[in-house]
Amino acid sequence: MSSRRRSSEDIVFPKAANSYVAGRHRRVCSGDDMTFRISDSLLYGTLYFYPDPVAAADGERAGGSGFLLGWGLEDGTDRCSLWAVTNRHIIDGGSTAIRVNAKAGGVEIIDTVEPEWYFHETADLAVRPIALSDDVHQFNYIANNWLISKEWVEALDIGPGDPCFTVGRFVRNDGRQRNTPTARFGQIAQMNGEPLRAEGLPPQDSVLVECRSIGGFSGSPVFLWLDGQFYRPSIQGKTAPDGTKLFQGVFPQDQWLLGVCWCMIPSWEPVCDEAGQQVPSGWQVPANTGIMGVVPAWHLQQLIESGPAAPRRKEIEAAIARLTADTPPSIIETGGGG
Repeated sequence: MSSRRRSSEDIVFPKAANSYVAGRHRRVCSGDDMTFRISDSLLYGTLYFYPDPVAAADGERAGGSGFLLGWGLEDGTDRCSLWAVTNRHIIDGGSTAIRVNAKAGGVEIIDTVEPEWYFHETADLAVRPIALSDDVHQFNYIANNWLISKEWVEALDIGPGDPCFTVGRFVRNDGRQRNTPTARFGQIAQMNGEPLRAEGLPPQDSVLVECRSIGGFSGSPVFLWLDGQFYRPSIQGKTAPDGTKLFQGVFPQDQWLLGVCWCMIPSWEPVCDEAGQQVPSGWQVPANTGIMGVVPAWHLQQLIESGPAAPRRKEIEAAIARLTADTPPSIIETGGGG
């Protein structure tokens, strides 16, 4: 388990285009409204899931996406525990072999079993501690202080129109011998709707994001991006959750983890004959609406901080705390699941 904690400076996030930073109260007049370049380092936190190590090595029978989360220790240092994050339905479906890129080329495969994973009681989330080496694996991770909370959503007036992007797995071209993630871009479509039911799973607390999701992106991180110059008078003078005052055009943080993609939302269209008439059988086929369901980040926070994964997290933190401060991070490993 790596003991380092990366700050937001370790991953360079995109700079929003001038045509977008004007925000929701000014008309976009030139160019596309979503034209920013994300850092390649964001791709290094992407995990691919497969049903078994053979399929993972061959790059076949894709199971879904995931990412790495670094959970910082409360000891004033930059040390953290490292967690694999994905959807519960991916693990329940038997895709428990994790594939991560190797620093020397190719991939490394970590075979897991379902009992090693920790699941949220109501949200479609699964986490597992994971041990990676800086000498062997090419990886980066999201720090837990990037997880947005309900309080910050309210303070920053987050809602429809705010820009988002996700990094995950485009199964038609995901990289057979090496993880090659794909980024997709969009905006929040619905923030505080009713629980969403999709893919035969129980209703989920969800943010709807128009990010053109397709199969394979389940389990991918969805980022909220707020440029430091973003114009939003609605926050003027508010008190932030950390006690600071908020001012128009000044944000305490540009990047946040909005949540985890868990489904694509279809519409059901009738089957028609060659003349365009609906067939008498009443058959329907799914059509992609372009909107994904996103489990809000505060559910992930709860799962690790105080939920089923909390006892294991505390064990790992205690093990890391016993190590000397000069132990190389690449050899600090505390093993897998519980």
